[in-house]
Amino acid sequence: MRVYNILDWWESCFLELSENEVAEVITLCWAIWGARNSLVVEGELKEPGAVVRYVRKIGEETLEAKASGLWVGVMKVNVDASFIGELGCGLRAVVRDAGGDLIAVGVSQNKEKWDVKVAEVRDVLGLCVWLRRRGVRSIGVEGDCLQVVQALKQKDHGFSEFHLMLEDIFHLCRDFDCVSWSFVKRRE
Repeated sequence: MRVYNILDWWESCFLELSENEVAEVITLCWAIWGARNSLVVEGELKEPGAVVRYVRKIGEETLEAKASGLWVGVMKVNVDASFIGELGCGLRAVVRDAGGDLIAVGVSQNKEKWDVKVAEVRDVLGLCVWLRRRGVRSIGVEGDCLQVVQALKQKDHGFSEFHLMLEDIFHLCRDFDCVSWSFVKRRE
């Protein structure tokens, strides 16, 4: 397939690569974006080889986690939304067990251009649905959007799109034994 632009390339990845290879490409894009943010925000240049090694480590841990089967204990989850100009926004979640071992990484790209808090709360909602389907009973969710974390902690109510998604999250969380929300300042 001939690739003329980034969207052609992206589509060819999904059509021609295995599921594990697509996951590695997505993780690599996420890691490159993180390295870019480190340079732009903090002036810290990440060595390309270190970024690739990190991606390979994440991939290996993900495969090991898939092979291990049942998830037990508290799942620590980090959620984040990113904005990709005209391409919309990306959502990601990293799930680790109580010992810090990687369980799963999830990413999605959406053409919609939500504001930050709506994108972050969508990420949390999707994550809660996904974890509940897998029988997870206890979660600790970390996010870098203070407005979302405060709204979740305070069980904020209202009628906006944001608040309706919060209501869905509160409803889903009744099925968990333990839920905690934490704000973590972003660092790359």
